[in-house]
Amino acid sequence: MPRLSALPIAGLAVVVALAVPARGQEPAKDSANVKRVTMSLEAVLPLLNTAVVRVRTPSEAQVAAADATLEAARDGVATTHLTGIRVSNDLAIVAVPDVDPPPASYDVALFDGWLPATMVATDDARLYVLLRLSGQRAAAPALAAAPVAPGFVVAAVSVGQTLDIRTVWLEPGEKVELPPGAAVFARDGRFAGLTAAVDGGTIIIPGADVLASAEELAARVKPADAAPR
Repeated sequence: MPRLSALPIAGLAVVVALAVPARGQEPAKDSANVKRVTMSLEAVLPLLNTAVVRVRTPSEAQVAAADATLEAARDGVATTHLTGIRVSNDLAIVAVPDVDPPPASYDVALFDGWLPATMVATDDARLYVLLRLSGQRAAAPALAAAPVAPGFVVAAVSVGQTLDIRTVWLEPGEKVELPPGAAVFARDGRFAGLTAAVDGGTIIIPGADVLASAEELAARVKPADAAPR
């Protein structure tokens, strides 16, 4: 069982979970790893306020419009919660979830509320969507991509009004014990990537690939659609 503790982050309830490698280690080494991972969270936690946004689909506006397939979304059709990565002060990239029908609208959280987010660009394969954010937010940090390497990573999973922060073991080329739509960071704060669903599990799309896609999508946005960093 992962060990859980609660940490407050700017008014958000944040749950931190630690998962050790499946093959296990000696108890003394486990204790040392727990200590190192706990200390390493100090590099990641500040990014939860500035680089990560909580996202949901469908948007409240789409639900309120009484679309026949979404009329009872809050009661019957599940809301999909995701995490987005801010790539400028008013733009965030999100991995498009594998749901049917495909998402047509998104909301992005601001404190305890939700604001509509405009879809300004998507790639041809519809793997990513670039959202324009609204509301006053702190400046977006410049993110550096982390190489894919064995070790612990820190993931932010949106669960509605909270972020579930999980520390899990990453083994390159293998599936990771995270849900789709999570934002993942290396222990030093570099961006490790976004998770996506594949047959039988979840993989991490490397941070370098996500940031390159965000740059390509941002280049498609008209100047009037995106404010400067």
